[in-house]
Amino acid sequence: SVYPTRRAVSQRSAAAPVWRPLVKMRAATGEGVVPFQAARRRLGRTSPIEQPRRRAGAILKARAASENVLQVALSKAFGYSLMTGSFMLEVPQIVKIWAAKSAKGISAASRYWAVPMYSSSVVYHILEKYPFSCYGENLVILLQNFAIVGLLWYYNRTPVKEVAGVTGAFVAMTALQFQLPPGLRPALIYANIPCMLGAYVPQIVENHRAGNTGQLAILPAALKCVGCAMRVFTTLTQIGMDIALLANFILSLVLNAILVFQGWVMRENTARANAAAAVGPA
Repeated sequence: SVYPTRRAVSQRSAAAPVWRPLVKMRAATGEGVVPFQAARRRLGRTSPIEQPRRRAGAILKARAASENVLQVALSKAFGYSLMTGSFMLEVPQIVKIWAAKSAKGISAASRYWAVPMYSSSVVYHILEKYPFSCYGENLVILLQNFAIVGLLWYYNRTPVKEVAGVTGAFVAMTALQFQLPPGLRPALIYANIPCMLGAYVPQIVENHRAGNTGQLAILPAALKCVGCAMRVFTTLTQIGMDIALLANFILSLVLNAILVFQGWVMRENTARANAAAAVGPA
């Protein structure tokens, strides 16, 4: 037989620990000595000794592949569900401003920072050719923030110069972002960190000073907390260890959690302040 018996293998292994079995096998040019593993592959046969090990390895590989497919499928389902839910994310805020005919309590600076924060994320994902399920909700939320900024301008009677300046700066910034070379693209996400702080910190400070959250809707912040947690999972499964994206999602989770906490703690003060504001004009 071409294959050594178990007894022969054990005897040779004891005599030479680094023993590597060789067999003679006819090559194209004549007789030659080739490694035992290569000979076995050429013969298309597997030693009975190694069959269980190979079978176990194949089972583990198949199991890992099936688990990976399941994770990716679940991740995509999360991504598209987030995108679907994002259509209603800022709608409560828009409706609240529209119904009250007032943008009191809404920080304009926060919304100005929120627009480039979401637009930079959309541009980064597009340039990196990431799956749409990984960033679709950012595009939807960006459009909703456009609507909120428009309402702020309308009800606060924002000067035309400010409107033109903010709009021009945003257009120029977005055009420049699309021209970035691949090596500088991660800067789009890292730059979101100060944008995120600029979007949330003024609102948090304003809530603290006023002692209430005014017309600020807390539900979107709560939904963002859930969305950020899900985005951490989808990023790890569909994209990988993208530190910039993960840092953004975790920071956003923390900041939105602070807003939710403020809304809960200040809910009574907010109700009294809104009631007084509604009675005042009458």
